[in-house]
Amino acid sequence: MNIQIAAILSIDGYLLEQADGIQAVPRSGRYGWKRLEERGLPLSPYSSLIDLLDERRQGSEVSYLAEATPETMELIRGLLLYRLADESILYVLPRKQEKGIQLADLTALSEWELTEDRLLKSGIRRKVYRRKG
Repeated sequence: MNIQIAAILSIDGYLLEQADGIQAVPRSGRYGWKRLEERGLPLSPYSSLIDLLDERRQGSEVSYLAEATPETMELIRGLLLYRLADESILYVLPRKQEKGIQLADLTALSEWELTEDRLLKSGIRRKVYRRKG
């Protein structure tokens, strides 16, 4: 089983509401948001962490995508707490927000390794982190 968390962040690390950030993020292409959605089944704010833990234990080969929004923060917090998330894909927009939810506050950054850092044509930075070990 593979679980990805995808988030749109301001340059100072704050989670942007999807409506605010999704227009800026490329929808199509190799690094677009749509490609993420196609690669994993969506998790909702009501997805069961117990079921996901059981699925992981059974060696499921399903891939899931959890979009980080204010509505899914409890799910994201649980995925990180129980080490269910394998990868975080962050789209960092070149603008400050200065308030809100900081995704980095939910996990120890030492548990993650930056595996990709790509500047897209739009000026947005796409960063991919994978859990160490």
